[in-house]
Amino acid sequence: MPKRRNRQLRGSWTNILDCYNRTDEPMKADGVEWYPLAHDIAYEKGRMAGYSHVDATMVGAGLISSLSPQSNWQENIKYVDQIIIDGWVQKQTATNNMKALRILKGEHPLQVLRGLKVVPFYMAILEPDSINPLPVIDRHAGAVYMGKSLNEKQLNKLSNVSVNRRISGAYINVARKVGIHPHTLQATTWIQWRAEKGIN
Repeated sequence: MPKRRNRQLRGSWTNILDCYNRTDEPMKADGVEWYPLAHDIAYEKGRMAGYSHVDATMVGAGLISSLSPQSNWQENIKYVDQIIIDGWVQKQTATNNMKALRILKGEHPLQVLRGLKVVPFYMAILEPDSINPLPVIDRHAGAVYMGKSLNEKQLNKLSNVSVNRRISGAYINVARKVGIHPHTLQATTWIQWRAEKGIN
């Protein structure tokens, strides 16, 4: 008999495919551009922090990722500016502030960052076209997989390794079926789901 945790958040890859199929061409174009644009922003923020070349992108992506929990994209980028300029973000946790400061001082992001959402987010920004992508599974990606918004109890289960791996696998499977990169699929369905739910 399977363990109980393996039955948690039993959505379907068909929900992801259905969400993708509801997108129009402009939405698909936005999905294609999302992570490459985030990559460019990461480079700019890394340059702002005093780094150059590959190091700038790595640091910028690390700062964005470390300050991403509990923030939307606009807040996230504002927080990066604040940590670089002011050395602290009042609306972020002390833990996330300290992670950002460690990265800002030159520590490698992968030695600092933790979490089944944060680390893939960092890697997706750093390498949007990675040949071994790990989809970013946040609340919206989980909702797309389930076909409905998640309650707090369900959200907490996204941190379960087996649940996260199953949802990631579903995104990779659908990306293969439609012939696009998994990061592009996740970004496109993320945009579509938020638009359908009226999330700015």
